[in-house]
Amino acid sequence: SIYFNGIIYFFAALAFSFALKCSPQVIPFAFVFGVLTVLFQLFYIQAMSCGNLSLTVLIVNSGMIIPIIVSAVFFKEQFGVFRIAGIITILFSLSLSVNKKTVKSKLKWFLLSITCFLTNGCLSVCQQLFGKTALRNEVISFVAWSYLLATIISFLLYIILKCKRKKFAVRIKSTA
Repeated sequence: SIYFNGIIYFFAALAFSFALKCSPQVIPFAFVFGVLTVLFQLFYIQAMSCGNLSLTVLIVNSGMIIPIIVSAVFFKEQFGVFRIAGIITILFSLSLSVNKKTVKSKLKWFLLSITCFLTNGCLSVCQQLFGKTALRNEVISFVAWSYLLATIISFLLYIILKCKRKKFAVRIKSTA
């Protein structure tokens, strides 16, 4: 799956390759975004392969709470009624869906899901930070470099894991 993701990243980078010429300051943002993208995919695949698929998706997508909170705290963006209601709804649905028995019996899955939650939120924060800089007009270059770097990182990880003979495969099990 790392190899497959690398191919997808490659074609995404290829689609935006016309924008690879950019300010050098774009590259660090793209590097962080590329690394986070690869890490997110690795952890997400592993979480889905060892736990409840629908619950994994719910937890991971709840990572959108992170950029909302970062926006309110650091960028002084308005934290209105709809955002508060959204966060409460997410937290309520998580509390109804995740129970202590599930967490204790599937600790590996839970830790992987929480890592995905954090990584997903950090990806959005990285995009927010980039959008707040003077470089924001170079967003296409940011995307192109992000996916190019994600391609390189994916293929390097694939080679390293292949040499160590570790296999990252998705095995989705029914938990019903």
